[in-house]
Amino acid sequence: MNSNKREQATQQIPFLPQDIPFNEDQKQWLGGFLAGLHTRLLIKEENVAQAAAPMAVKPITILYGSQTGNAESVAEEAADIAKSHGLTPRVLDMDDADLADLAQQERLLIVCSTYGEGEMPDNAQALWDAIRQEGAPRFERTFFSVLALGDTNYDGFCVAGKEWDARLEELGATRVTTRIDCDVDFAAPSQDWMAEVLPSIALKGTEQEGTVTAHKAPAKKPKSRFNRQNPLEAELIEKRVLTKAGSSKEIVHYEFSLGDSGEAYEAGDALNVIAENRPELVNEILSLMHASPDQAEPFEGELRALSQILTE
Repeated sequence: MNSNKREQATQQIPFLPQDIPFNEDQKQWLGGFLAGLHTRLLIKEENVAQAAAPMAVKPITILYGSQTGNAESVAEEAADIAKSHGLTPRVLDMDDADLADLAQQERLLIVCSTYGEGEMPDNAQALWDAIRQEGAPRFERTFFSVLALGDTNYDGFCVAGKEWDARLEELGATRVTTRIDCDVDFAAPSQDWMAEVLPSIALKGTEQEGTVTAHKAPAKKPKSRFNRQNPLEAELIEKRVLTKAGSSKEIVHYEFSLGDSGEAYEAGDALNVIAENRPELVNEILSLMHASPDQAEPFEGELRALSQILTE
């Protein structure tokens, strides 16, 4: 409340008529009560006015291209952390994104995996085909950063993320932090990326007054509690080769028992299988090497039992 309104309100403080039929003690008590009540009403009115006033918001769009769900989970995690930096996040599947709308965003984060030998994920292909066209909209008002997910076992390591990073720069967008390329163990580098980019991008752009438009997100399948770091131990109950003898390819039908894990597999879901070698095979190799199962050997920067290394 400004000073003029406060002065006008002060002049309207209730008063007691001189001829009111109360003694002096009663008049003083009633006068104090009314004055206190009036002050509380003024404070409440001022708080309501402040709450109704437009607030500065900092929207950020987090766009993901994902084949197996990893990029999506990182995008959702980034959105949760973005809120602590005063940002209002919107997580968007690349399949659901509108290119013209994206070009109007001041803050844009891309989390994109690479499929196969350097290909875009299925849900990213249409948007990528649109943005790489010669007539694609410019992104001059956009601040961005890219997190690329990939696998160094493939020649096209993180190619999809690299292409998004280069294309946005070509269209005039301003890179806030350097792109990070993640291998299959992406948890730690993705955390580092979030820790660097979110506070930086929160300082970019202009604060907008008004309310944030609510974007109704499509219903999502509950996120599995199992991942590469916490895999589900499942029994292989059927294995059947589908291709005929002599075929140049081998296509195999597998069936796994999910047991009482609470997991459900639907058509279109991706299942990452982490196979373990048979104990008999491991023992045979140990015997040929004349090695002890508990023998410690360096592996991926740490000492691990040789039997564990050969098993996994």
